[in-house]
Order: sequence, then structure tokens, then C-alpha cells
Amino acid sequence: MDLRLATAGPVAPRAPGLWPRIAAALAVAVLHGLPVCAGPLALKERAAVPAGFVRLADLAADPKDGTRFENLYLGRVEQGEKRAVSLEFIRRRLVREGYLTVEPRLPTGASHIEVLGVAPAPEAEPPPLADAAGGPLVPPAMGEAEKSTYAVLLAGADRGEVLSADKVELKKLPRIVSGAATSLEEVVGLRLDRSLQKGAVLLKNYLSRPPLVEKNQMVEIALSRKDIKITGLGRAMSDGMKGDIIEVRRGRQVLRARVAGPRSVEILEEP
Repeated sequence: MDLRLATAGPVAPRAPGLWPRIAAALAVAVLHGLPVCAGPLALKERAAVPAGFVRLADLAADPKDGTRFENLYLGRVEQGEKRAVSLEFIRRRLVREGYLTVEPRLPTGASHIEVLGVAPAPEAEPPPLADAAGGPLVPPAMGEAEKSTYAVLLAGADRGEVLSADKVELKKLPRIVSGAATSLEEVVGLRLDRSLQKGAVLLKNYLSRPPLVEKNQMVEIALSRKDIKITGLGRAMSDGMKGDIIEVRRGRQVLRARVAGPRSVEILEEP
């Protein structure tokens, strides 16, 4: 008996199962010349790549795999910057680009790849130009006075570290670095927003001014009334720069205070 004939109304068509959808996706992959039986993709645990856009080809352990993924980009890395690229992110990019059966793996079973941005390889020198007499026309080398001075790191520094004068130096470089700090006053006392290696040029957008008061830090609370000043201790509930209004917890009380200096606040209203 045909059960569909016994129903009161028309039966909605059944949605295709999982295998038909996989078959359809594989057919699309074959049509576009994508791999359908690629299997695991071996990757490096650590990779030094030229500063700029990071390609999956830069992370492949096998050079043959590198040619296949030469145009699959994963993001940017600056010179001296360290970044961790997760296998889950790489897996999503592969699926999005149509590489349905490619499974990225690391030999140790780790979940991230450590990527370090390095200086790009020097370009091959062009052949010397010839003057009217046929002799070589060689431009003069950049003189010392023509080099630009930038602030660079004397040693590696981690994200969140506040730079001191013994951590940086001014160095003349034979190139122009856009957005870089050109004096020690622009970097000393500021906090790094990313980890950098020794010799990295300090760009201004890598730096920020550290807060005078940090969240969960014990701070001195001051209450001034005419000639009387009362001080105590409390815990800051948020970061704050000079003049910022933050909340401070003292015992069971939550007080509003203005940041006055390093680990120091002034009460705005009596407790």
C-alpha cells in the first residue's frame, strides 16, 4: 500500500541526507579542480615568514604542498612580530576555499603554529645602467647623513611590558619606516601592545600609555576635607588614567574616586 496516498494532504519532499550533500560538494570540488582525496596536510610547528601576508604555503612542511596552497592567505605579520595561528582557523579557511578533505596536522599534535615575521629577502640587483659613452652608470651609495634614525629594541620584549631606557636605542637605517618612533621620548615609559623580537623597529601603533591604576590592584585612597586628609587602602575595580573616574572597593563599600597618580585615587564623595 502506498502510504502517501493515505495521507490527508500532499507530503513535503524529504530533505536530502548527509551523503547526497557530501557527494554534491565533492562534485563541485572536482568541477573546479580542487583536491577531493588530499588527506592530512603536514605543517611546521614554527615558521619564519617574510613580513607581510602569511600564506598557507609558508607553513607547509612539504614543498609540494606549498605550491598547492600558494594563494591561500591567513593574515598579516609584521617584522619582528610573533603570532600563533591555530589549526582550527586553518581548517575553517580550507573548508571555505573548497578544500573539503584536507586535514591540517602537526607532528606533535599541537593546536597552534608559531609564526615569526622576518625581514623580506633582498631583491636581486638590477643590471647596471649605461651612460651615453657606454660605461656603467652607478648611483652613489646612501651616505650616513641620508639615513633615517629610528627607535629599535635592544632585546626581545613581551606584550604588556613597559619599555625602559635600557631596552631601546636609536639606530640609523638605510630605509624609511612609516609610522616608526624616531626618538627615545616617544617610546620610554610606554607599554607594548604586542610581543617583539630584538632589533624590531618600534612603530607608534605598537605602543600605548600604561594606566596609572590597574584593575584588581591595591591602591591608596585619599579623602581630603579642608586641612584634614584621611588615607586608606582599597581595590581598584577597573583600569584608570590620570583624571579618570573609577570605582574602588573598600571592604563592603564601593566608592567613586578620581585617579590622582600611580596606585593613588581621591574620593569624590564621603563614604
